[in-house]
Amino acid sequence: TAVETAPLPEMAAVEQAWHRGDFVTVRNDLERLAKEAGTALAQYRYGQVLLEGRGGPRDLAGAQHWLQQAVAQDHLAATTLLARIYLSTPDDQRDPAAATTLLARAAARGDSEAQYYLGLLTSAGDGTAKDEAAAVNWFLAAAEQDHVEAQYALSRAYARGAGTAEDPAKALHWITRAAEAGHSEAQFYLALAYERGQGVAQNTTLALRWYRASAEGGFILAQRILGTYYMQGDRVAQDFAEALRWLTPAAEAGEPGAMSNLG
Repeated sequence: TAVETAPLPEMAAVEQAWHRGDFVTVRNDLERLAKEAGTALAQYRYGQVLLEGRGGPRDLAGAQHWLQQAVAQDHLAATTLLARIYLSTPDDQRDPAAATTLLARAAARGDSEAQYYLGLLTSAGDGTAKDEAAAVNWFLAAAEQDHVEAQYALSRAYARGAGTAEDPAKALHWITRAAEAGHSEAQFYLALAYERGQGVAQNTTLALRWYRASAEGGFILAQRILGTYYMQGDRVAQDFAEALRWLTPAAEAGEPGAMSNLG
């Protein structure tokens, strides 16, 4: 047929179609490249398209098949993505042991996402033996590559002394890195540390700055605290419009303190 005799699409053309938002073309071209050229990159990208349901229906089984083909060719990102599928499928199909095997391969090759997820599984003893010290090492490896969730997880480990000696200075270092990268939960706990003077000199100005950043990132507890400050004129000039602005979304999300204060 005409399709079979047509020359194979170039990956550059696939990229252009992607940027145009023409995912039907992307899906068709990647299918041909995955099947006929058999390159690991095409198989990975086709698996990704099927997983996300771009240019057609979502096809989880198809996504897994093509990602497995790419993994067989040692494609790093495919290895991590397939592991994440094994972790996120419904409970009866979830396979943390298979995910751990894949993540260990990718983490050893320096993939920060794999290192972070391997840290989570190792910390929880999910699909592998529980080993909090090993988890801290994986979080650290990912955190040093600017993986924000890993930076936050590492800060919590140092704060609690989980798998490592309790170390407030290191906890503060990593929670600050995560907060500066926009992690709203890290911003909230950093604000709390400055407000209470926990592991750092008390500083209400910095506390307020981080509460605001966290609230703007949609973190409900920060919205409630910031809204309450404006309602009471505590640390800031009293401003009922600002109080409403922050208490309303927190109350709508079901935060009891915000609902009470808004009432």
